[in-house]
Amino acid sequence: MSQTSEQIWREYQEGTALLTRDGFYDRSEECQYFYSGDQWRYLPTDGERLPVYNIIEPIVKYKTAVVAQNTLTVNYDFDTSDQPALAGICRQAEQLLNQNARLLWEQNQMDQKCWEAVEDGCVNGASYLYFYMQGGKLKSDLLDSVNLIFGDEQEDDINEQPYILIVRRRSVEQVKREAKANGIPEEQILQITPDQDQICQSGKENRQESTLPGNRKCTSILKFYKKDGDVCFVQAVRGCLYHPETVLEGVTRYPIAPFIWARKKGTCRGRGAVEGLIANQIAINKNLARMDIAIRRFAFPKLVYNAPRIQNVEDIEKIGASIAVDDPNVKIGELISYVQPAGINSVAYSFMNNMITTTRELCGAGDAVTGQINPEQASGAAIVAVRDAATLNLNFAVSQLARFVEDVALIWYDLLKAYHPAGLTVGGKTIPAKLLQALIPRVRVDLSPANPYSKYAQEQTLQNLLSAGYISFPEYVEALDDDANAPKEKLRSIVSARTIAENSVKIQTSQETA
Repeated sequence: MSQTSEQIWREYQEGTALLTRDGFYDRSEECQYFYSGDQWRYLPTDGERLPVYNIIEPIVKYKTAVVAQNTLTVNYDFDTSDQPALAGICRQAEQLLNQNARLLWEQNQMDQKCWEAVEDGCVNGASYLYFYMQGGKLKSDLLDSVNLIFGDEQEDDINEQPYILIVRRRSVEQVKREAKANGIPEEQILQITPDQDQICQSGKENRQESTLPGNRKCTSILKFYKKDGDVCFVQAVRGCLYHPETVLEGVTRYPIAPFIWARKKGTCRGRGAVEGLIANQIAINKNLARMDIAIRRFAFPKLVYNAPRIQNVEDIEKIGASIAVDDPNVKIGELISYVQPAGINSVAYSFMNNMITTTRELCGAGDAVTGQINPEQASGAAIVAVRDAATLNLNFAVSQLARFVEDVALIWYDLLKAYHPAGLTVGGKTIPAKLLQALIPRVRVDLSPANPYSKYAQEQTLQNLLSAGYISFPEYVEALDDDANAPKEKLRSIVSARTIAENSVKIQTSQETA
């Protein structure tokens, strides 16, 4: 069935209505505000700026760091057990694909995008990385979960979705230019008009769009679906299909890689770490605000004076001013005195601190694992052991990151073989197109921790081996990582200088002997 703008817009409206009824957009927005520290937005404050003790942000940043700081390496592999004759050429193809994967990783700034994907997933439950070809190069955009509408909101496998809608705000003039370039009739192009539909945008309350005629925006929908196993896409706005159906021959996977923080029954969207902390955060902030108000009202002495008997009332609070009274014989204490401050019960302060500590510990983000320890008083191995034990509940998120990168690598392979019909050339060598089309790759993602204490423990081990005499100083230097705390290059220079000096001595000795 051919796609129409009316059909796509109807699917968009049905999808947003379903998510609105479920409260998805409100939850997502609330989680974003609480994470960013704007936590009194939903409570009446009468215009007063009340204090915030944001425990959510450090918890999210800690969890994000634990998951995203792992070093990830993509490795392609072909199963040639049924075709042993292809084993040799497949090994070469694997090496070229792995080399190309490292180039694509750098070009797409995947280290940063993985970190951002994990952070967004921790806050909202899910995030998505969308890949596309532009100017012959593979590009990527990180999408918020509110930017996507799925044909089946209960289907976990993204490649089993009947369709996926990516909703974005785009310039009306830009959309019109693309429509004209795609040969869309002028009467349909006139249907492309500005609108204020921002339901599928993050932070829509704070998103200010230009009102200048040339910068007005409209809601653009990019729809992906499958036909005979191949991925197709169209683009539409309300009333106009401005990019007709395009079939990506050979592409069988949707070019969207999902990162799901934690599974949530009945939805493919996932569950983040912020939603469950909001109630505690509100209680902490309310208690803090009550203490702040009580301190301002009652914690300081208040001046009380007999105004009719003081001749210069306006000078009472001036520093060094003299006070004139109507009767010099009266005691000054009868005219001016202070109301002493009332005591503030410490139970409220203890309750708030206990709630903060307990909440952080239940989230696995207490002081012992967030760096509030002295590494000089514990070995690197001991610190790593404590942190590893405390981060066991994040193992699922770590495995989800590995799966996310695996999906990315498979999407790369799909798009590269589709957009390189003559074969993929890497470093002057070419993988034949027939081989790319015939074989289905497997992807292994090697994951290794890269946190400071893991490096510290590794360097301690090397130092112990050097001290015990099991390795030499040159071997110790070469065993250090390039980003080790010890200055590897300087140590290499020292080893090189020593080697040159020793060789000079040997040559001189041999000449003298001769």
